[in-house]
Order: sequence, then structure tokens, then C-alpha cells
Amino acid sequence: DVFFFQQGTLPCLSLEGDVLLESPSKVASAPDGNGGIYRALVESGALADMKTRGVEYIHASSVDNALVLPADPSFIGYCVAQGSDCGAKVCAKARAE
Repeated sequence: DVFFFQQGTLPCLSLEGDVLLESPSKVASAPDGNGGIYRALVESGALADMKTRGVEYIHASSVDNALVLPADPSFIGYCVAQGSDCGAKVCAKARAE
């Protein structure tokens, strides 16, 4: 059983804060970023679907983190054992570029 949902979008802005246009009559838009998953889960009905199925835990990671271990059992198990509402793996950047 798979539930697909779409990520939201936001208007595109220039560095100066001006709204960018895709065409003379259409505002350009782009994905709403990593945090958009939370709104999308609710608005799509995916969160309600998970509740009805008895899903207790999920693992989410951003697509730009190529080194993430999906559904890392050690990390998820640690978070569950600690009674955490959420967990995050982080590391210092090698270079701030």
C-alpha cells in the first residue's frame, strides 16, 4: 500500500524581493522546500491515512542528502527507546561554502 502526495509550491522571488513571472500572466513557482512535507502530509490526507493504518513512526529525509541511510533501524530504534517526538542526525560542515 503506497500513498502518493504532492509537495506544495510557493511564488518565486528575486533577490530584491520582486515576484518573478513564468509568463506575462503567470507567477513563477517552485517547490516549498524540505519543511513543506509537514503541510503536505496533512493537506493530502496522508497523515490521516497513516493514523487509520496504525502507523506510529515515520522516517523522512530531504532529497538533497544523498548520504542518508533510509529508515536507519539503529537511529529509529534509539529515538523510539528514548521516547523522542522526533530525532535529527547532524554533522558540522567541512567548509561553509
